[in-house]
Amino acid sequence: MPEGQPEPYLFQNLKRLLAIIEKTDEPVLWMTELVRFELLLLSELGYGLHLSRCIITGQEACLDWVSPKHHAAVSRQAAQGHEKKLLVLPDFLKAPFSVSCLDLPDQESLQQGLKLSGFFLRFHFEAAYYHRFFWVRQRLIKNFMMACEQASFS
Repeated sequence: MPEGQPEPYLFQNLKRLLAIIEKTDEPVLWMTELVRFELLLLSELGYGLHLSRCIITGQEACLDWVSPKHHAAVSRQAAQGHEKKLLVLPDFLKAPFSVSCLDLPDQESLQQGLKLSGFFLRFHFEAAYYHRFFWVRQRLIKNFMMACEQASFS
């Protein structure tokens, strides 16, 4: 973040993320909010994704993909034949952001969300001095996956 510039919205959302981590034992909720926070961070730094309409057709429905090149959603129809070049847009990032235990994403959707936010974080911040951040993030994701596996066996 630029030094000396207040970021109250980002700060409030970071406090919210930390409060969720502190107050709940639900790792899926933590990681859901982490993905949303990472996308918010990208947006606040000027690298936000445009997920409300298809970059190609302009339609607002059936947005299942994200173009790494355009940082924008792509509809199912426009993506046909190009899916290997695109990133999956998981359902929990399509709807307005609300959090309840009833609408938590499944593990696969969460992994897709982590892949999406991670791709754009790396795209914009792949410098040697960010190496530690990405190492810590990967370790966090690995620990999350282990927690999910343990929870499913209990």
